[in-house]
Amino acid sequence: MLDIPPLRIGHGHDIHALFDGEPLCLGGVLIDSAKRGFRTHSDGDVLSYS
Repeated sequence: MLDIPPLRIGHGHDIHALFDGEPLCLGGVLIDSAKRGFRTHSDGDVLSYS
């Protein structure tokens, strides 16, 4: 039988474009002063979904 370690680490990437007039939310905090934000439907808070 294989000896598989209990912890595995991987990596990935994702791309989110910024658009004028969209809300910017990072870590669950809405940044009111931002002029651009992410146009998305499910994973727009890039900090929370990282």
